[in-house]
Amino acid sequence: MEVADSDFIVTFWGTRGTRMVAGQGFSRYGRNTICISIQCGQRLLILDAGSGLVRLGSDIMSAEIKRADIFLTHAHYDHIEGIPFFQPFYEKTFHARVHSGRLKGVESTDDIVDGLMKEPYFPIRQ
Repeated sequence: MEVADSDFIVTFWGTRGTRMVAGQGFSRYGRNTICISIQCGQRLLILDAGSGLVRLGSDIMSAEIKRADIFLTHAHYDHIEGIPFFQPFYEKTFHARVHSGRLKGVESTDDIVDGLMKEPYFPIRQ
């Protein structure tokens, strides 16, 4: 779903919580976990990085967008599971600033995401 007002475009790439779903019964409200993009002129803001981030990544590559700010509200899996599959992260010309908080004051969200993308959990080396 996309909401636009000239240079201000909000797109919901995923709205599900907890897990992705499949099947016709889920097409009305989407199948992917939380990810929202806000395009403000040349600036791209991404709110959370659930599985909807994968499709957003494909659009970013097609549009040749080179910069984004990503805001992670917290590190529950449904808010970060798209990160390993976000194609722009593997492009040298793409620059992202990731803004994150803490999960119950124990680890930073950055530490949790770094751990997610290590062996044995993920096969691609950073």
